[in-house]
Amino acid sequence: MAFALSPDGRFIAVVERRQGEDQHVPPVRIVPTAGGPPRDLAAELTTGNPGQGIAWSPDGRYVWFTRYPGPGMPLWRVPVDGGPAQRMSALSKGVP
Repeated sequence: MAFALSPDGRFIAVVERRQGEDQHVPPVRIVPTAGGPPRDLAAELTTGNPGQGIAWSPDGRYVWFTRYPGPGMPLWRVPVDGGPAQRMSALSKGVP
């Protein structure tokens, strides 16, 4: 599991690897720090596993995360206000 606090402190973004459980879950969830139900982001990505990285853009408009499978470790971003995730890059194997 990995998590990151939003720049304004209102939300926590979470990626969770589920081993031995149903893998068909959205890769990113945001949870209000004041309490309340989580909200799924990137719901169209329901196969594979998230990686270990997650971060907010400085303006709080996007959550960035890594995801398996893919060549290297693909880097994705998803708008917090809704919309599909976008694959932004992939790291080559062997890059430190």
